[in-house]
Amino acid sequence: MIPLDKRAKWSVIISQRLAEGVDLQMQLKQACWNVKRTQSTSLHELFEEIAKEVACFTDMVAERIVQLGGIARGTVRTAAVRSRLEEYPLVVGGKNHVEAVARALSDFGRRARMAVEEASILGDIDTADLFAEICRGIDRWLWFVQSRSKTSPDQPHKQELAPMNISQLGLAHNQFIKPLKTNPVSGFRFLTKLRQKNRILRKEIACQNLKNFAPRTIPL
Repeated sequence: MIPLDKRAKWSVIISQRLAEGVDLQMQLKQACWNVKRTQSTSLHELFEEIAKEVACFTDMVAERIVQLGGIARGTVRTAAVRSRLEEYPLVVGGKNHVEAVARALSDFGRRARMAVEEASILGDIDTADLFAEICRGIDRWLWFVQSRSKTSPDQPHKQELAPMNISQLGLAHNQFIKPLKTNPVSGFRFLTKLRQKNRILRKEIACQNLKNFAPRTIPL
């Protein structure tokens, strides 16, 4: 059981992460809205899938705040005041959006790792496990976004680039996201979200493998 004084202190810290999660979700939607399907369908769908998973992350953080006796403040106005993420730039072009999204994911991931350390110091192992799961999810999507920077619509595809095997992503079948036994939200809702994320991940792996190993025509 976390002492009352530490619980109040931790509620403030985790509320900060909630505001940043809401901010990150809206930044991803900003990128998704401004990448036209006619220009890059893959980027549009990628940003949309990441936004959906970040929404799941914010749901879990909000539930944890309530479990600790706090109030989950997740309105846009609250997020605008509390979030410390950099403002999303008003950019155009697929490459610029890839760089902006990668920067936002990296910043949020760094702050999520800080939350793991802070929760461990306060003795809240359950919350530390929760943010560890979030860090793994953010790192996975960050790799996908960074891998798009070499094949974004603003840059021509180079034939000499060797195809990347999907196993190099660290996404082997036995490494799919699994609920931790100590996770405070490992109930039915949490398991349902994990199954949904794993289905999306399997589709992404299948599409990436087909794309990487499809026969290519060499111009004469």
